[in-house]
Amino acid sequence: MRFFATALIFCGVASSGQAPQVPHKMHFAGMTLTVHGDARREIQQDVDALVSSPKYFNIKVERAKTYFPIIEKIFKEEGVPDDLKYLVIQESALISDAVSTSNAVGFWQFKAETAREMGLKIDKRVDERMNIVAASKGAAKYFKQSNSYFNNWLLVVQSYQMGIGGTMRSEGEEHSGSRHMDVTSNTYWYVKKYLAHKVAFEDAFGGGKGQVVVTPVLASGISLDEIAQKSGVDVEKLKDYNKWIKNGAVPDDKDYMVVIPKGDLNDFNTLWLTSGKKSTTSSSITTSLKEIELNGLHALTAQKGETITGMAKRAHVDLSDFIRWNDASVDWPVSPGQVYYLQRKIKASNQSTYTTKANENLWDVSQTFGIRLKTLTRLNDHLTSNQLKPGTVIYLADKPGKINPTENQMVELDPASPFEWGISGKCELDYVINASQTDALNETKVGEMPPVELTKKIIANQHTVSPGETLYSIAHQHGLQVVDLQRLNNLTNDATLQPGQVLKLADFEPVKSDLSVHEVKPSDTIYSIARQYGLSVKELMNLNNKTDFDLKPGQKLIIK
Repeated sequence: MRFFATALIFCGVASSGQAPQVPHKMHFAGMTLTVHGDARREIQQDVDALVSSPKYFNIKVERAKTYFPIIEKIFKEEGVPDDLKYLVIQESALISDAVSTSNAVGFWQFKAETAREMGLKIDKRVDERMNIVAASKGAAKYFKQSNSYFNNWLLVVQSYQMGIGGTMRSEGEEHSGSRHMDVTSNTYWYVKKYLAHKVAFEDAFGGGKGQVVVTPVLASGISLDEIAQKSGVDVEKLKDYNKWIKNGAVPDDKDYMVVIPKGDLNDFNTLWLTSGKKSTTSSSITTSLKEIELNGLHALTAQKGETITGMAKRAHVDLSDFIRWNDASVDWPVSPGQVYYLQRKIKASNQSTYTTKANENLWDVSQTFGIRLKTLTRLNDHLTSNQLKPGTVIYLADKPGKINPTENQMVELDPASPFEWGISGKCELDYVINASQTDALNETKVGEMPPVELTKKIIANQHTVSPGETLYSIAHQHGLQVVDLQRLNNLTNDATLQPGQVLKLADFEPVKSDLSVHEVKPSDTIYSIARQYGLSVKELMNLNNKTDFDLKPGQKLIIK
């Protein structure tokens, strides 16, 4: 990324070929650009330089033919204008392991901190800045993030070199949402350089489409030697296309996109390679395995009459691995339609609990949610039997502990309660009453309500900066984007944090609400009161800062 890197400049010798001419009017990302006088001459000089050496120009064209179909597909899926693909030529000339003088790396020239913000993994085993799929998704994420500020894709290009904050200071809001812009001698140099690349390369591929010579495939826990053998490609050539892998093997912590230099461009998820599989084409794998994806894991469905051994053989995986992944045994009874996993199950689910149906046991729940049986057993050590009664609440993640409600803090409830959470099944109330105001309720008559200010839910109100902390580390700690942390605290990209400085982590938004009071009757329950007023249990308990379901006759509860 040029915001973090100096330009990679590629020069060539003069050529007698005619360079493309910069038009007076250009169409770019749904915008119309009027290119004036001096700017037009500057851009034309860059175009002439780019095409002056047919040899070097054609090398870039061939790289673009290889990688543009992948970038185009990603940009289309992410809603990013196709025109922005030319920026990758300007950044790295599509050299996967290009490194700038400021240590920006890869196809899209990300520095490490920014790459991680965009979701790329960088460690001793991999550097996804050199992975065309991961890096292009990261670039698309940055483009969309930047455009949320500017609503102007040309300013997004400028921000890629200057940064969002720098572009905002330079351009202000004058061009926000503009669909027509003038390109003049005062236009930022990087933007003019980009327009030169667009002019030089957009007609070099026969309408911009090149011949696809690489196929991205999913892989996890497998060496490049094995992939080369299974795919029928030269291992050195495979390594050359996958320099993002540092030690010759794809880690098993997640699925990665490996580029295989052969074949046609298929759906990215069509082919999946892992240690033990054997197949050479995506079509043969999908036809024979009938793979599905469940809970983010690769799996297959048992067919009538199959055995554990037969399924492992059909999936081309080691029998012992298949048994271990599915918490089964070699003589395990197999039911048609049951899902079995082709990789290790997860440790916990995003869903907190599950209520069992008839004839279910812990293994059934384990397969339904893709959670390891050993973990599920530990989470539910209060159960006395593996066979479960209908309606049994099963923990799918660590049991949540109760917290003491404090002012402006959202109460987290135990989801294993026997009450239904709501009539509609969806909680839409994300506000709580300030704890300091609840004391006045005892003096309030039924049907009346004193002025009450609600506060938008806050899981963590603020963060006090410690020595050595950065915006990135604080945002990462609290699951925020750096730009959101900057927006909440009116900080610029070059802002310096001071130890002891207090940062907001969420918006405080006072709201007005039509509230009144319900007086608890002896027969009332939290559930019956919630149902009476069309609330969910969670809404009612949030409104009243309650962490349990205990009620006393005469107690006053806030209701909508």
